[in-house]
Amino acid sequence: MFIAGMILFVYGSVIIVSVGLPLTKP
Repeated sequence: MFIAGMILFVYGSVIIVSVGLPLTKP
C-alpha cells in the first residue's frame, strides 16, 4: 500500500514536470 502510494506520487510528479516544462518554455 505504501509502495503503491510512492509510485503514484513519483509518477504524478513526472507527469507534472513533463506538462509544466513545455508551458514555461515559449
